[in-house]
Amino acid sequence: MLLKKNYPLGINFLNWLICLIPLSIIVGNLAINLNIIAICLLGLIIFKYKIFSSDLNFSKYLLYSFFICLVLITFVNNILNLDDNVLYKSHLIKSLFFLRFLILFLVLDKLIKEKYFNTKLFFVSCAFLASLVAIDTLVQLIFKQNLIGMQIPAGAYRPTSFFGTEEVVGGYLQKFSLFAIFWIAFLNKSENTKKIFIFSTFVLFFVMIVLAGNRMSALIFVSSFVLFFLIEKKTKFIALISLFSICIIFFATYKLIKPVNVQFNSFFLHAEFILKTAPRIFNENQKDDFVPLFSVENQRGSSSHIMIFNTGVQLWKKSKIFGNGLKSIRIGCEHGNPKNGKIYSQLCSSHPHNYTIEILADTGLIGFSLISLIVIVSILNFLKFYFANPNFNSRLISMPFFLITIFEFFPIRSTGSFFTTGNAVVIFLMLSILINISKLDFFDKETNTKGH
Repeated sequence: MLLKKNYPLGINFLNWLICLIPLSIIVGNLAINLNIIAICLLGLIIFKYKIFSSDLNFSKYLLYSFFICLVLITFVNNILNLDDNVLYKSHLIKSLFFLRFLILFLVLDKLIKEKYFNTKLFFVSCAFLASLVAIDTLVQLIFKQNLIGMQIPAGAYRPTSFFGTEEVVGGYLQKFSLFAIFWIAFLNKSENTKKIFIFSTFVLFFVMIVLAGNRMSALIFVSSFVLFFLIEKKTKFIALISLFSICIIFFATYKLIKPVNVQFNSFFLHAEFILKTAPRIFNENQKDDFVPLFSVENQRGSSSHIMIFNTGVQLWKKSKIFGNGLKSIRIGCEHGNPKNGKIYSQLCSSHPHNYTIEILADTGLIGFSLISLIVIVSILNFLKFYFANPNFNSRLISMPFFLITIFEFFPIRSTGSFFTTGNAVVIFLMLSILINISKLDFFDKETNTKGH
């Protein structure tokens, strides 16, 4: 049963709101914010002050410290400049409103510890929506419009499914398709059947991510399963089959479909350039706006991402310990024009397109250390639970939360903004579950849950 009869009505409603998060991400930021506010308010009504006072532990102290630092650092960097730029006041307000993710974390933390979090319902919601987006994307690619008549926007290189003008299908599938793949663990099937299901659905979603054209998402998706196969001993044989199938599918798609060929050629060149160049923007003193690093003759495979990375790094260097406050790149970016055959070393953007650089620029080494420790604690909690757990099914169910979290913080990937609504809700949702992974109510009591 998806609705738990032994749960109070308010708890069931709270679970439904949480399970609507993947849908609200599709609808947009307004829907996400309304959903988060509803979760926070209902959680406060049900649990009251207990979400703040009960079970204070190391991870919660770290979390409180991170949010306090974010608000204080933003306050100090913005309060004296309110009359200079409307963004200073906006950033102060946004830093306070960002506290909604702290309350979201605490509500989920309390819900899980009270054994009220409906894991199966959450899986079903994520699996259904990921499958729907995959089917809709395929329909849009074949018929030039999706299931509700939305066409690929003019000038877009990739299908957008229900996301309108945003080319984020691959990123959505890379995260939420994991719940569709590991959902089989809830069914009373043999291990071999489950392995075959995991393999086949993995391949199908990989094809859709490649066709969606999100190159980084495809790489992370494959990396997720390489990591899964490495730590799950019962999948060694199917790992070889999966990786062999991926190679065949990718190279066939790469050779036969020209847009995919062009996009991935560009991706490989940019990735090579970024990997070679990125360490230098941290190590070298680049006060000179026009540096040889970005000269015209050095532009083979160059990417605008490296200039945006450089903007964030140079901003962080101005205040390495405490940072410059929330969304500081919008104000702190220095802009210029090409000169003497050189390309300007910085590029203005709303964020640095990398979580590590953004957190460093906005909260300094203090904020970065705090959030890093939170992630490390959550991963260590997972690994302790995973390797001590003999139940194959519960190990499978726990896997999506781990894979999403660890690759969301993969340091050298290009990302959206850590502090935007869509990314933050996924991050703090996954962290709250991963930190409490050993306390999840994995199965209904009436379900056969014997591991092998």
